Amino acid sequence: MMERIKDALLWHAITWMKRHLEPLAFAANVMQATLCRINTVLLTFSFLIMQYKSMMEDEDIWAVTAIIQSIEWKWVKCDQEIFIAAVVLNPFYKTTPFSRIPSLNNANIRTLLEHLYTSFFNCDPPPLCI
Repeated sequence: MMERIKDALLWHAITWMKRHLEPLAFAANVMQATLCRINTVLLTFSFLIMQYKSMMEDEDIWAVTAIIQSIEWKWVKCDQEIFIAAVVLNPFYKTTPFSRIPSLNNANIRTLLEHLYTSFFNCDPPPLCI
């Protein structure tokens, strides 16, 4: 057993696994917290994508690509509009996380919010006060 413990390859493999699993463990803790809000879920997804994309240069590309594809698949399967609206309506974030996405301009965000209002309350949204 001591030979295995002294084997540098074992410790390299453990470090590799820790580097890949640590962001997922962090995300699981954040999303299972009592105070986790819906906007936190979307921001955690983007945190995970950023973490794994930064590993693409010096890590096992196959494993990192598989993790990113899994996260993106989960995003495609969920109701994206509600997550985007939750972030936009958060007074700390507003539209800042979406600043690089040209299609999320003020007009499209308003349309999104009106659509969600109609879906939730089964009636037209109140008129816009200017």
